[in-house]
Amino acid sequence: MEEKNIDVAIKNIEDLIIKHQKNARNVLLLVIILGLAVLGCGYATYEFEKYETQYVINDLGRTINEIGTNDKLNDSIFIKENITKLVSELSSRSQGSAGTLYIFLAIFIALFGVSIAVYRFHLTEISRAHHQKFGLMRIRIAAHNFDDPGFGSELSALRAGF
Repeated sequence: MEEKNIDVAIKNIEDLIIKHQKNARNVLLLVIILGLAVLGCGYATYEFEKYETQYVINDLGRTINEIGTNDKLNDSIFIKENITKLVSELSSRSQGSAGTLYIFLAIFIALFGVSIAVYRFHLTEISRAHHQKFGLMRIRIAAHNFDDPGFGSELSALRAGF
């Protein structure tokens, strides 16, 4: 039996719906993967900076021990300069780690927003395709029952060009 044009159109719309559903699932999977990657990189950077700060503190402890045991280095100006340098470096590192977290959070929010916009696009296309499919099905039903008086409104709308 030969397929009619309206049946081909309905089948094409069904294929389009399946395609958009698959793409919508892929977008959600991409959001999850990118979100985990961005948050993982942010956490790794935060931990690395915390480790670096601890390394500087340990290095300072070794330097203070060397100063305490060596009379030549026991100069108060030298100690004050190093402590001032250490305090400024530690404060800049602690601010940097919070800034890094904010940067990764901003990247995550931007990726999430764009991905959800694409996801909503696919949902809108699915809804529109369903609407078209139902319209074509109504036309097919009306065409099969053209002699029944209850379908006159669909047929007159079809002849008038919607």
